[in-house]
Amino acid sequence: MTVAIASAGLAASWLGLLPGSTAAAVAGVRQAAGAVGSGAQCTYTTQLGVEYPRLSSMPPGPRRVIGMSASPSTPGYWITTDTGDTFTCNMTSTWGSWLLAGPPGQQPPVVGEAATPSGGLDLVTASGVVGSFGGASPHGSIAPGTTLNAPIVGMAIDPATGGYWLVAADGGVFSFDAPFFGSMGGKPLNQPIVGMADAPGGRGYWLVAADGGVFSFGTAPFAGSMGATPLAEPIVGMAGDP
Repeated sequence: MTVAIASAGLAASWLGLLPGSTAAAVAGVRQAAGAVGSGAQCTYTTQLGVEYPRLSSMPPGPRRVIGMSASPSTPGYWITTDTGDTFTCNMTSTWGSWLLAGPPGQQPPVVGEAATPSGGLDLVTASGVVGSFGGASPHGSIAPGTTLNAPIVGMAIDPATGGYWLVAADGGVFSFDAPFFGSMGGKPLNQPIVGMADAPGGRGYWLVAADGGVFSFGTAPFAGSMGATPLAEPIVGMAGDP
């Protein structure tokens, strides 16, 4: 078992989204024009049914790419922005964007996504609201109005139950129809948590911090980290090797 973590600059190059740029510098989806993989066709459909056949044709706007997930049943993948826009790449199914509640420009940003075994996609906002799309089943959200010690920064699917975990920047973990294996909430961190990944079989998970520190829970094995190692760019996410 190995675990992969990515810094802001390397993540952009590995994903084929913005070669030579950092993931945090994505000001709009238009900046990803035509650079998604080798020949990948990415389609976006708005809530009003307007289809954009490529990322390069997407109208400009204050959007930032926050993640991507591989489809469990096709060679394709999803790319999601902080405004809830989701692009399907090399897949035929599309469901458009997430129409976030709240006044324009004041909606909580989407901060994480995770593909489900059923072929759907879950998205989560910084306030802990989860949206389920495609074949994904809803398993709950953090109650509206809940005061969090730190914003939600990511999520992972429990492959055993179909539920999910949410993780906050302070390391707190919230379980929804998924077993709780512990967290870093209330514990000192050198840098905030920026992402998480599920362990095979759903019996644990990893958390990763911006400085590359990795924290293992349940049966998730510790395979090393970049903690205390000087980094040119902060870590932005992680993935487990199945």
